[in-house]
Amino acid sequence: MEAVLKRNPWTISTDPPNCRPTYGSMISARVKIDLRKPLFRGGWWNTRAGGVTWVRYHWERQPHNLCPHCWTIDHNQEECATVAHDLKVRRYTNEEYINYIHDLSTSYNVEICEDMDLLIQRICEASKQQLAAQEDGHEEPRRTKRSRSTEDEDAESIEYSENNESTTHNKQNSAKNPSCTEFDGMEHDLIEEGENTAKESPQLMDEAAAAPKDLGYW
Repeated sequence: MEAVLKRNPWTISTDPPNCRPTYGSMISARVKIDLRKPLFRGGWWNTRAGGVTWVRYHWERQPHNLCPHCWTIDHNQEECATVAHDLKVRRYTNEEYINYIHDLSTSYNVEICEDMDLLIQRICEASKQQLAAQEDGHEEPRRTKRSRSTEDEDAESIEYSENNESTTHNKQNSAKNPSCTEFDGMEHDLIEEGENTAKESPQLMDEAAAAPKDLGYW
């Protein structure tokens, strides 16, 4: 259990103290852990033969809101998939882990080398470059859309300015040369007055012609 304490930042107590379980037996322990981090589902334990074996932990008091994927109590939906994947990788054996790294190098077109640390570093760099390229690809349509929007606003502004100038010019011409439409009513009255005068003229002429007869001039 001292090895467990060195490997994990836990507060742990056992009965009897520092007991050593035999093959196939179980021990119980009370531990204090950070609930914001994933619960340890197990760990790689050294065997007496010099190898390692995966020992699975069983939590007797598992809360109902424990996520079955990332094994976190205070669940974070955005980090769930990443944490679950990391926990899966931690359970790989050496052979499985090497195959996993080689598959990643093939996916990112990275040449496989014997130095595992160097290979992982190259894979991380290729992954960052791919993410940056994807962000640039998403940003380019946004720039084009913003550029088109600015051009449309400029065109509308120019059209509005031309319409204002045309309206102002028409108003100035209207002030200098009044159109017939503005005086249509007045002309209509003048025409009606002319017609009334023409209608009244024969009667006046008849009266004027009758006057000399009455006076005995004819």
